Parts: sequence; structure tokens; C-alpha cells
Amino acid sequence: MAKSVADVLKLVKENEVKFVDFRFTDTRGKEQHVTVPVSHFDEDKFTSGHA
Repeated sequence: MAKSVADVLKLVKENEVKFVDFRFTDTRGKEQHVTVPVSHFDEDKFTSGHA
């Protein structure tokens, strides 16, 4: 299990990940998701989110 942002980014690179699927619950409790290309996935996503 990845324990830091650096660990996650390392796993993404090592496993040649192409897309990242963000899953979350909206304000009504319904599960939602958004899939983004790994080229738009960086350390900033962990602190600022994906908007």
C-alpha cells in the first residue's frame, strides 16, 4: 500500500498506468467518479483536488 504521494506517483510510473479513476461521494451520498489521463495526474491533485 502506498503511504505517500511519492509512493503513489512511483507506482503509477512503474505500472505504466494510463488513467486514474477518482471515486468520491457527493453531498447527497451518491457515489461518483471521474477518470483522468495520467498526464493530468500530479502531486497537486492530492492537495487541490480535480476541478
